[in-house]
Amino acid sequence: MQKIAGSDLPRFITPKLSYLIGWLCGDGSFSSNRYYIKISEKSRDQLVKVLKPLIKDLFGVDVPIFKKSAKGFAIQFGSKPVFKFFKRVLKLKVGKTPKIIELIDKTNKVCFIRGIFDSEGYVDDSYLNSKIVISQASKKFLRKVISLCKQIGIEFKGPYFHKTKLGTWYTIQIRKKREILKFFRYICSSHINKLNKLENLVRKIEEKWGS
Repeated sequence: MQKIAGSDLPRFITPKLSYLIGWLCGDGSFSSNRYYIKISEKSRDQLVKVLKPLIKDLFGVDVPIFKKSAKGFAIQFGSKPVFKFFKRVLKLKVGKTPKIIELIDKTNKVCFIRGIFDSEGYVDDSYLNSKIVISQASKKFLRKVISLCKQIGIEFKGPYFHKTKLGTWYTIQIRKKREILKFFRYICSSHINKLNKLENLVRKIEEKWGS
């Protein structure tokens, strides 16, 4: 475990903390106004069953869950110690990979990538169009994710540029079925809905290949 010097909160980088770091770097939100930390998510179950207890376990904070819109929910809480821990100790910024990720071991890197996938990833579980996708506004961030995945033996392609009326963004993708199986085996997901789709896709691939 990577020790975090000068911290009276979590003192080591653990798999649980690495997962949360990945999620926040992928799609978190920080506001110095009242030291707010925000996580938005379409699945309320994901917030209730995974992220809320995770934050409680790491920081002892019982975070509230809000109805954000007709399409989603959010965890939002204000905590000066936790905010400073993320911003000043870990130096987290959305769309950037913190330097401490270079120092952690393979297990924690896997959890960091899993957090990114769970916050910004997508699975197409149809056999013919099967793919795993991670989206982000920052091309540089996705290139770093590609590099980290290569260290684990997973090969993403991209980044690919996308533009619609809603804006511009980039994606990295896995389309080769052998790479999809490797992603499932080595990285997987802790997202309630995405894990179901990933398991469904892996089952289809294994059934086709076994026939």
